[in-house]
Amino acid sequence: MRVKTYRGTDTRSVLARIRSELGPDAVILSTRSCKDDGANACEITAALDDSPPAGKARPGGAGTAEKPGDSIVTDLIGSQPPQFSGWEQWHREWQSIKEHLSALMKPQMDLARLTPSQRMPLEYLEREGVSTEVIASLYRSLLHDRNASVLAPLGKLTPMRPWSMEGWPQKVHGVTGPHGVGKTSSLIRMAFALRHEDPTLKILIVNADTSKSAGRMLLRQYAELAEFEYCEASTGQEFMEAAAQARSFHRVLVDLPALARGESLDEVLNRLGFAALADADPSCGHGVIHLALSPVYGPEQISAFTRSYASERLAGIVWTKLDEAFSFGSMVNTGESTGLPTVALSCGSGLRDTLAPAKPVDFWRLVFKHRLPCAEKTEDHAGVRDTASTPRSKRSACSS
Repeated sequence: MRVKTYRGTDTRSVLARIRSELGPDAVILSTRSCKDDGANACEITAALDDSPPAGKARPGGAGTAEKPGDSIVTDLIGSQPPQFSGWEQWHREWQSIKEHLSALMKPQMDLARLTPSQRMPLEYLEREGVSTEVIASLYRSLLHDRNASVLAPLGKLTPMRPWSMEGWPQKVHGVTGPHGVGKTSSLIRMAFALRHEDPTLKILIVNADTSKSAGRMLLRQYAELAEFEYCEASTGQEFMEAAAQARSFHRVLVDLPALARGESLDEVLNRLGFAALADADPSCGHGVIHLALSPVYGPEQISAFTRSYASERLAGIVWTKLDEAFSFGSMVNTGESTGLPTVALSCGSGLRDTLAPAKPVDFWRLVFKHRLPCAEKTEDHAGVRDTASTPRSKRSACSS
């Protein structure tokens, strides 16, 4: 995408320059009046999407098979790391425009026009930190049907794809996330959940985050205790060796490193040579990556993380440290803004019964009642206890 700001004496001349340089497909992002050496001037910011058309094969690509995450790339393209000059300024201006639009939308929503059973959930979600954009979308959906439940449009805005063999048939699954979010613990819990679903499952744990000794030892220790095969890979050659080893396993879980400041997930994956393992067996699907995030982060921090971790391979979100959070509106916002499904809900200490597949009933019970989904007997914010069971499902056809 090309973004450029034009300035001239009047709107007509500026638009003529934009049409001449960017063509008729240019999109006007903002228009404002300003002063130029004391004289009135017009400033217009325009953009042109010069990316290849949808469905066109990428240069150097092998075949036309769709990779995981393709459906949400367009939702995240505005959140990619800097791609052109002036990116940061454009992003700040766009955020400011969104805030102004939200401020204008809010007075137009008369919640009194909804039924009490519709209005009260919206008021609650607003207190939980759900964004004005999401509230406005729900309001429009409910306004024309007084019998509609708020959960129906919420389900469309916040997709879910519970962690299971059947729900995630791909062979290779990576887990990444910011430092301290609990990605390594989440990966081990995800492996235990698969083993609980099918005790005969052969699982390979690959540690690609070898720079931190504590996480390295933890992963190796629990892999040995649970009788998971364990190996380490941080170079292209080592990932090729892991790919050869993975042929005799049903599932491969990869602990990926957190990003350093200024890094993108694709840069890290390319440096590690992750594709050698992830795409080694296309018959079992291309490898996917799950992003570990926590609602304890502020909304701006979560937005920054979803921008830096945006990737074709990113396919879902694992929400962690739920027992430490006091509100869960950010989980709704993130699902709506990225289009990424929630995969699993993780809470509590230890590894047993501390991760639950993201089923709608558990997710909305957490958001609306603050009831933790894990089977562990943990006191939740509402002062009640809740348990959740993990369904059993059949082994994937992609088995060795």
